[in-house]
Amino acid sequence: MQIQTISAQQFVNEMCARTGTKIGSLFTRTPLRLKVGWERSGRNPVTVVREGRNSMVGINYEKAVNRQREREQGETAEEFVAEPRRWGQRIMRNDGNPTPFVRHVKDGVEKLYLTIAVRWQKEAKFEDRVTGEEIDSAEFQDFTYARSSSSRQGVEDEVIPRDYTLTNIHGWLHNGTYYTIVHNDDLPIVPVD
Repeated sequence: MQIQTISAQQFVNEMCARTGTKIGSLFTRTPLRLKVGWERSGRNPVTVVREGRNSMVGINYEKAVNRQREREQGETAEEFVAEPRRWGQRIMRNDGNPTPFVRHVKDGVEKLYLTIAVRWQKEAKFEDRVTGEEIDSAEFQDFTYARSSSSRQGVEDEVIPRDYTLTNIHGWLHNGTYYTIVHNDDLPIVPVD
């Protein structure tokens, strides 16, 4: 396996290089949102570390769910219509096709998010964000928020979309090359041509 270091801008350019789906593994470090009691008890913040989340970048969510419905239910499957995004705005190309990125502004801060569909993933690890030590999830289980299990997809094998803040993505494994992604203070520009 080859290893290359690339900038966040190069990663964004690669993800937008063509329309269609790219398959690879995403490596992320994401702050875990816990209930306030965790921090009030004097504990450090927790980071979720995902090493090798097998991902599809650039999927059309609605079409993917409809294909899955047809696989599971046959030609009689009812058509799935995705609801509009509740936050952020999908960045569109000049030709009308979507990029895999979402722009979101909150409290005056603009962020970019990469949308993926999860194919499979390894178990997440949890780290103390200050010391870097691994934490057993049982330690903070009482402070986690319930995950929504509601789905309108109507399929057994669900399409699992996820949006990752670009700055939380630190690696991408694609076609035998692992790309280490280096971030700076500048928000990358999403190419739309």
